[in-house]
Amino acid sequence: MSVTEGRLGAAGRVLIAERAFVGCLLGTWLLTAAAHYYVMAPASVLSQVADDLAVTPAVAVWLVSAVPGTWALTNFALGVWIDRLGEYRMIVVGAAVLIAAGAWSWWAGRRGSFYPLLASRLVAGVAVGVIWTASTNLIGGAVSGANRGTAIGVYVTSAPAGFALGQLFGPIVTARAGWPANFLVMSVVAGLVIGVISLSVRRLEVDPVTNTASMRSNFTSVLGHPVVWYGSAMAFAAYSYYLFMNSWMPTYLGNEFALSAGLSGLLTAAFPAMGVLSRAGGGLIRIGSSVSVAFPCFRRRFSFRCRWSSSSGGLGTSPSSSRRWSPPASSFSSRSASFTATSRKSSRRVSRARRWRSSRRRAFRGRSRHP
Repeated sequence: MSVTEGRLGAAGRVLIAERAFVGCLLGTWLLTAAAHYYVMAPASVLSQVADDLAVTPAVAVWLVSAVPGTWALTNFALGVWIDRLGEYRMIVVGAAVLIAAGAWSWWAGRRGSFYPLLASRLVAGVAVGVIWTASTNLIGGAVSGANRGTAIGVYVTSAPAGFALGQLFGPIVTARAGWPANFLVMSVVAGLVIGVISLSVRRLEVDPVTNTASMRSNFTSVLGHPVVWYGSAMAFAAYSYYLFMNSWMPTYLGNEFALSAGLSGLLTAAFPAMGVLSRAGGGLIRIGSSVSVAFPCFRRRFSFRCRWSSSSGGLGTSPSSSRRWSPPASSFSSRSASFTATSRKSSRRVSRARRWRSSRRRAFRGRSRHP
C-alpha cells in the first residue's frame, strides 16, 4: 500500500479500487471490440476484397473464417496457460500478437497477397481467443459473486459491438483509405487500450497462480463433466450461425438487392447489435431470484405476486486481502423486495355482475310464474 492510499483511509481505497475496476472493464471491452472489428471487417466489403486479391468470394470468405477457426482449435490448450501464467500476462501477450498480426494483415492486403493475409489472420485467431478468455476471467474474478453476472454481461457485449462496428464502419474506412486500412485501425486502437488496462490492473490485488497440475490432468478433469460438452455443442451451433449470417449477409444484400456496401453493412450491423442488448440483459439475471405469478380467472380474484431477492447492488472492494471484492459499508446494502398486488376493483365488478345476473334471473322467474 502506498503512502497516498494510507492517508486516504478505507473509503479512499475503496474508491481507487472501484475506479481501477471500471478502467479495467473499459480497457478489456475496447480491446475485445477492436479484435472483433478486425474479425468482421473484411465481410462488409468481401466482393471488393475478392476482386483485389484475384480470388472468388467463396475463397475470400476464408479470411473471415480463419480467425474463429484457429481460436477454436487452440483456445482449449491456451486456457491451461492462462491458469498457469495469469490473466493479465496473457492479455498483454495476446494484445502484442494481435497488434503485430494486424500490421501484417495491412501489409499483405496492400500487396494483394492472399496467402500471407490468410496466414496473418490465422495467427490473429490465436490472440483473439487468448484475449477473450483471459479478459472474461479477469473481469469475473474482480467482483463479488452477487455482481459477477452483471459485470461479465457488460463485458461480453464487446464481441457483438465489434461485429456491428466492423459491418458499419468497414465500408466507410474502405471508401477513404482502402480495405486494408481496417486492419491498421484495429492495431492502433489495441495499442492505445493496452496502456489503460496496464494502469488499471496495478490497483487490483491479483491472487497468486497456484495451478501446478499437469496439462493432461487439466484436460481430464474438464472433459469429464457432461455440462462442458453440452455447453460447447450449444455454443458451437449458435456461434456458427452467428458467424455465417455476419459474413455472408453483406454480400447477399449487395448481389441480390443491388445495395451499396455502406447500406448493406448498416442493415447487417442490426443483427449483432441485438446481441449487445441480449448479452447485457442476460448478465442481470441471477440464479436464486424467484418470481411467482397467478393469472386471473373470471370467477376468482385477480392476483399478481412477484418476489425478488437480490444481494448487494454496488461494486465493493477489498484491496488489502484478495482480488475478489466484497461489498463495503458505504455501498448499497442488501435489499429484499416483496410485491403483492390484488385488483379489488375487478373483484367488486365481478360481484356486482353476479348480483345483477341473480336479480335478472329472479325477475324472469317471477314473470314466467305470473303471466
